[in-house]
Amino acid sequence: MSFFRKLLVFSLLVAPLATAHASEIIGQGTTRCEKFLKLTELNDQVEDTFMNWAEGYVSGLAFDRSAHGVEVDASIFLFHYSYDKEKIRQFCQRSPQSSYKDAVHHTLLELLQDQGADIGKDEQFKLH
Repeated sequence: MSFFRKLLVFSLLVAPLATAHASEIIGQGTTRCEKFLKLTELNDQVEDTFMNWAEGYVSGLAFDRSAHGVEVDASIFLFHYSYDKEKIRQFCQRSPQSSYKDAVHHTLLELLQDQGADIGKDEQFKLH
């Protein structure tokens, strides 16, 4: 990969960090799906970096929900890695203006619902 491509990928990955506030989502999750898809076309390893962010987001969400008495098994996301990647890509292709975080969140909700989790009363888990 040329120096300029590496620089482009790096700048696109860290740019969202420069404007984030403490109460906001930071990192790759703020990237629009359209940009995520373009980045993965340039370098297939970028998707793994995004998935690392996704794992942290899902873990944090599960931790937050447990503090509110809602048990969420975050490991379900880790055990379906290939499925998750494909579902996230599909969401981004359908909704290119959405954020990567939205794609991850939607994928987690689908996984939880497919596993029969009772998340219907939890506002945090509403599908948009």
